[in-house]
Amino acid sequence: MEMELARYNQDYEIMKSQLQEMEQLQVELKSQLASSQRLNSLADTKLKCMAESYKSLEKRAQELESEVKLLQAKEENLDNELQEEKRSHKDALIRCKDLEEQMQRNKSCSMCSLSSAADFDIKTNRRER
Repeated sequence: MEMELARYNQDYEIMKSQLQEMEQLQVELKSQLASSQRLNSLADTKLKCMAESYKSLEKRAQELESEVKLLQAKEENLDNELQEEKRSHKDALIRCKDLEEQMQRNKSCSMCSLSSAADFDIKTNRRER
């Protein structure tokens, strides 16, 4: 019986030692779990921040696209206005040249008519004498 008691005591000590090891492992696992949960929470926060940043960037990209379209429309408008101004300027130059030519012809004709009138006066004066 003493042997049996000694064996039970030995088994008890072994189990007690194993229990202490398991308790130590449990403490370590709880610590690792808490650390993992903190890391998971941090990763979750980072993910939320990244999602918000992405949404913000998407919104800004849409705003910029709208602004680009508006600027392109303005550019097209200004280009059309410039082309119209060029056409008007060209037409004005053509009218100016036409008027200059007409003035030159009128000037020439008035000189012709002045000389014709002078010739007529001279001829009339000769006949009267």
